[in-house]
Amino acid sequence: MESQFFFHGNPSNGESTAKNIFDGLEEKVREEFFKLVSNKDASPYLLCEIRRWKNSFYSIYSYYHDGRDYENRPNGHCVLTLVVKNQYCRRTIDLYNLMVVIYKRGLQETLHYIDEYGRFLIRTFYGMEQLDYLGNDFYRNIDESTFANIDNDFQTPSGNEIELFNPWDVDSQCFFDSLQKNGKVIVTENVMTYKQQVVSLQSKTDRSESELQAANNQIERLKKEKEELSKRQSHNQTSDLVFNRSEVDPLAAENKKLKEELALLKSKKSGDKATASVDREVSNGQGSLLDQARKAISDWFQIATLILLLICVVGIYVKKSSKTESAIPTNMVDSDSKDSKELSGTNIDSFFTQMKETNDFLKDISTHQMFSDALRAPKQNIDIVSGGDEISAGTNGKGSKVKFAKPDLIVGLNPSFGKWIFSGCCTQVTNDSVLFGPTTTQETAKIEYEYNGIIVLQRTVKVKP
Repeated sequence: MESQFFFHGNPSNGESTAKNIFDGLEEKVREEFFKLVSNKDASPYLLCEIRRWKNSFYSIYSYYHDGRDYENRPNGHCVLTLVVKNQYCRRTIDLYNLMVVIYKRGLQETLHYIDEYGRFLIRTFYGMEQLDYLGNDFYRNIDESTFANIDNDFQTPSGNEIELFNPWDVDSQCFFDSLQKNGKVIVTENVMTYKQQVVSLQSKTDRSESELQAANNQIERLKKEKEELSKRQSHNQTSDLVFNRSEVDPLAAENKKLKEELALLKSKKSGDKATASVDREVSNGQGSLLDQARKAISDWFQIATLILLLICVVGIYVKKSSKTESAIPTNMVDSDSKDSKELSGTNIDSFFTQMKETNDFLKDISTHQMFSDALRAPKQNIDIVSGGDEISAGTNGKGSKVKFAKPDLIVGLNPSFGKWIFSGCCTQVTNDSVLFGPTTTQETAKIEYEYNGIIVLQRTVKVKP
């Protein structure tokens, strides 16, 4: 197997331990990492590439770890790279684990060239013979039988799209299909495994289906209640007519009878007056007292009769009103009746408000399904208008206020299912600005957007004093 393993990075300047074996390809790889590093948020990671260089195919495996240089400046990255001509590795997980061991146990724990935070403790790679010993250890532990020839099915990278895989998912058919199609993939522990994604998505789907069924049941129940209320209202209106007739007729008859008795009393009173005149002449003083008594009784009886008549008439309308109101349920709904709307408006409005909120959620199910397909793609970064990947908190002790642009991915989504999460050395100030710091040491700030329980956007920024 024709290959070369080497170290490169930026302890104080762009350096490399590579020898020029593949017509400058090693230097090309070093320059690309030194000038521009994408997917820093996934660090540490293994970048797997298939590249055509001067009429030959190469597989390039670079284990990248972000950090700081010897002077504690950013972009002090360290990279372990293996270049293999005309072959690619079929056991990527073994290669990934081997490079992790070389970096952690070799560079950090044994040689102490890099501290636990990724900062270089040496100024240069040059003259460090121990790096050659680590290179020899790498070759002793690599299995050349796990490499196969690169055929015409592989495509060289043509864009910036890179699919991210958890180490548990590498060497699957999906992994190699992505490598053949896109020419490069990234292996990192900073993404969920496919199994975790499926479990999470299934949980969201089950909950959505359960809420959908509950909403359908509620709609059917409300329909039945509305039909029942309409039937009850129609029945109550008919019953009121029958009830009113059965109550009014006897009272009308009684009223007529009272009127007849009153007329009879008035006629009798006239006869009593004539008799009283004769009595006064016969009985002298006694006739006067008898006349007074008769007159008092007659007047009192007339007043009592009028009061009784008034009570009967009022009773007709009071009874009619109370019966009608008690027969109509307060929660009755009839779209054609203004009175019934006033009686039951509060309850029905509450039911249909819940229905509207449920329908709004159902509209977002299609949007949520969109994320089920997007979960395998890398989390999209949140653009920060100024400051880049490193923000200076300033020296005034108040921090640095920075505006950030919200990606198009969240435009049009229901905001009640999403929220911004600010953690670390940052807080949200306004709808489109964030305050970083203040801080006296280098810290990390993270901005994330969670939609329906899933982190779909994230951005990590380093904040320095």
